[in-house]
Amino acid sequence: MVKRAFSFLDMPSRSEKPRVDGITMCIDQGLGFDFVKGLLEMSSDYIDLWKLGWTTTQLQELKLVKKKITLLRSHQISVCNGGTLLELSEHQGKSTELFRELVDMGCDSTEISSGSATFQVITDPILFTVSEATETAAVTGITTVTFNEFIPFEIASGVPIKFVRLSRIITSSHSFEYIGAGTDINTSNPFQGGKPVPENEVIAINGGQVPFTSTDQKGNFRIGDGLTIDQTTSTIRGRDFNRAIQAQLTPLILALR
Repeated sequence: MVKRAFSFLDMPSRSEKPRVDGITMCIDQGLGFDFVKGLLEMSSDYIDLWKLGWTTTQLQELKLVKKKITLLRSHQISVCNGGTLLELSEHQGKSTELFRELVDMGCDSTEISSGSATFQVITDPILFTVSEATETAAVTGITTVTFNEFIPFEIASGVPIKFVRLSRIITSSHSFEYIGAGTDINTSNPFQGGKPVPENEVIAINGGQVPFTSTDQKGNFRIGDGLTIDQTTSTIRGRDFNRAIQAQLTPLILALR
């Protein structure tokens, strides 16, 4: 084991390569081989990813770039291109040639910058519930709608808004003991290794709501998904509980200030 300077001091331990967290990256702005070699002698254990920044490698001789990448890879350091290089290659219709040369040079990863590609993310719709609405004005036909939730963005004039009737199932005082552990009495019993799946207790999809109160196998009492009374620790937790505390304490904190 390598003895470090000032090793008598208590310091947090560093995980071994290959790491899954605490990743450290270096950006290469056109560094020479000898400089990189000296840096790795001191710090290779702490470096996980090496980015050949922008298009600086295009100014260097290919065999020298390969030599540097080989050195980096020998220290278990992943090497990738800079995003600008991919943007330029994509603009010229030569991204295939870029990836081919990156592999030939010894790179094992690539950076895709925001200017390189367009991604479409398909998510579930964000639904808001109506608290109340005013009577429609006789002349203008305008009504004011108040929502239960805070809408974090401005709705521009002329934007179509779709209103639908909410599907709601109200249930109370349910015993959700060992839900999800299975239906086979020989395996679902906790003494046979059956494990409950709390996510299976209540399932609401496509904007539907299931207001409920329940008790699980630990005796924990839940009021919807937002509040849980833990019988074991005698504590209250949950999103709705945190919101209520914040709503009560924030005015007090502001007043004290």
